[in-house]
Amino acid sequence: MYKDRHARVEKICENCGNAFMARVERVNKGKGRFCSLKCANEVQRKELSETVWGFENGKKYFTQGKWVVSWYDEDGQHNTSYPKWWWTINVGEVPDGFVVSFVDKNQENINPDNFHLLPKGKIWVENGKGNKARTGMKWSKEKKLEISNRVKKDWAKGKYDGIHIGENHYNWKGGKSKEEYPPEFYAIREFILDRDHYQCRICGKSLDNPKFAHVHHRDANKQHNEQNNLISLCIYCHSQVHSNKDTSSETILALRSELYS
Repeated sequence: MYKDRHARVEKICENCGNAFMARVERVNKGKGRFCSLKCANEVQRKELSETVWGFENGKKYFTQGKWVVSWYDEDGQHNTSYPKWWWTINVGEVPDGFVVSFVDKNQENINPDNFHLLPKGKIWVENGKGNKARTGMKWSKEKKLEISNRVKKDWAKGKYDGIHIGENHYNWKGGKSKEEYPPEFYAIREFILDRDHYQCRICGKSLDNPKFAHVHHRDANKQHNEQNNLISLCIYCHSQVHSNKDTSSETILALRSELYS
């Protein structure tokens, strides 16, 4: 089965009509639609020029194992889950403190009969997350005391003496605060990965696993989401670009110089 991931099948480019070979794994995910980056860019520009505004005119697409709806209004582009979008259009606003969940827990099954409302805390328990902070559950006094004693012992042993703190952290960037990604970044992220054929642009590693697929801002400005400022990297190469460690990769050094020049 592992060998089949690299099998290829002939496809017809949705833009120019030319035949090309695409990986079966990507075709099964609804990708592999274009023969080249040029064709992909032409279609994107066309789609943007034909954009229809309004929440009710949102378009759904499949990404990272779930269906998402994207729409435009005067504030720009927005995204939400397909179940929430469908529920708002056909039933009404989702009440505060509730989410639209899946009866069979299969996020690919978007049959309306598979949607139902659940309290936010319960959805995390139902999905097996077990995160007490998100479920609204509280630690017992005994559990809190156990955690507190363990941390105190670590401090007493000197485990945290000056390591990974402030300027002593190997990835220190001069006190720069963490900046949040704007909503439009998540809308274009999947397109950038598809543009780069789900391969790291440094080492060539496959990025089909979303846990290892990153999109890097060349100028470190998370608000600058033009295509030429974004590049697909694997989690390892991305960490190398942002770290202060020595490296022999000319590409990593070049990207790093763009960040800190």
